[in-house]
Amino acid sequence: LCNQLCSQLRSRLCSQLCTLCSHQCTVCSQLCTVCSQLCRGLLTAVQERNLIVDPLRLLRGLRLMAEIPLTLEDRTASWIHCHRGRLADAAPERILAELQRLVAGPHADAALDCLQRLKLLAPWSDASCSAPPVPDPKAAAEMTIVERQTALSLARLTALIGDPGLEQLRASRLLRQRCRNLRRWSIHLKDQSDEISTLSEQNRLQLHRDLEADLPALILQLPHQLRGPWLERWRDQDDPLFHPAAPLDGTVLQQELGITPGPELGRLLEHLRHERAFGRIAGRTAALEEANRWQSHQGGAL
Repeated sequence: LCNQLCSQLRSRLCSQLCTLCSHQCTVCSQLCTVCSQLCRGLLTAVQERNLIVDPLRLLRGLRLMAEIPLTLEDRTASWIHCHRGRLADAAPERILAELQRLVAGPHADAALDCLQRLKLLAPWSDASCSAPPVPDPKAAAEMTIVERQTALSLARLTALIGDPGLEQLRASRLLRQRCRNLRRWSIHLKDQSDEISTLSEQNRLQLHRDLEADLPALILQLPHQLRGPWLERWRDQDDPLFHPAAPLDGTVLQQELGITPGPELGRLLEHLRHERAFGRIAGRTAALEEANRWQSHQGGAL
């Protein structure tokens, strides 16, 4: 195991170490010391100066901990904490790339504990203290490997970095939207003390529309008795609530009802989506009947 560990890390660290010193013999001596410590499961910085010259190394070491089972050496931890403010000097895109690898790592929990203890991400964290908690990996016990990795990665990143922080790190618009939706619904369910069963139909439908692809990340925060049933329904692509969609498209409604494109058609599509989500209509015939009823009602109201 030790030989395998050193082999894995030597290729990653050797090229970095060799660029930090002009004396090859010194580098080899330092590398031997580091590899000896790696065999004992310790992640150690060669020199404090290395963390100052390339501040991204402050985060990269913890990312390695997330990928390979290691313990951060005490002196290295103190150096990281001392120079944590320098991480902001690194390119934001590279910081985000390291973070995304960290939260997806098989040993991410130990790395996240160090990350928070050393306050390395303070400049980008949620200052409002309203961030959802770091998820417990045990909550993903019923998920497949792919579901587990995707859900935990998104939930961890959302817990670590706030909306402004993601923008500062130049995250894509899609990633920011995914984290924002997860954070909003996590906070809503927590602050409002709402149980899922007490949500209004409109709120429940909006939850599933916002989180349709990322619902497992929210399922991690649900009570244990709800996780299994919710996962099963989410896996069913035909579930009308967990994958909400209008039963008819706009073209059909225009042809069958003579509705012109515009706000009225949009409202009708939303109404049909809502009715289908909660099982009050199913199939084309029922959808057309409900569309006619809705149109008649709207005309009478006018």
